[in-house]
Amino acid sequence: MPINIRTSQDGELITISGSGEIKSDEFIEFHKELLKSPEKIATIRWILYDWADVEQARVKAETIRETALLVVKTFTRFNTKGRIAVIATKNVIYGLARMCVVYKEGTGWEMEIFRERQQALEWLLNGLDKNKAVSG
Repeated sequence: MPINIRTSQDGELITISGSGEIKSDEFIEFHKELLKSPEKIATIRWILYDWADVEQARVKAETIRETALLVVKTFTRFNTKGRIAVIATKNVIYGLARMCVVYKEGTGWEMEIFRERQQALEWLLNGLDKNKAVSG
């Protein structure tokens, strides 16, 4: 699965997008690599996962749990509050994202899942500084 990461100029917003097929090993390895830079993680307040172009997911429930716990543990060390918006147009991706919601409860990080990009951006922007640019 090709994964792209874009970071806002101030480092507070990251956009992660994927396409094609998601596999368990790629999914967790991507997140482990992302979390290797504490100096970058410390500035992140908002995350947009854009999985609209993902066609198929071969990710085990255990991988979702392991990844979600790893991400939550790492991000909450630096930021007690933040927002995560997920764009999931396919039912299987939506279901996997719903599993992540359970693991972030009680962390101070809000997470919502959307079927449409515009709704995700509106919700995410509601929590952003109004002057911050988010490219679509």
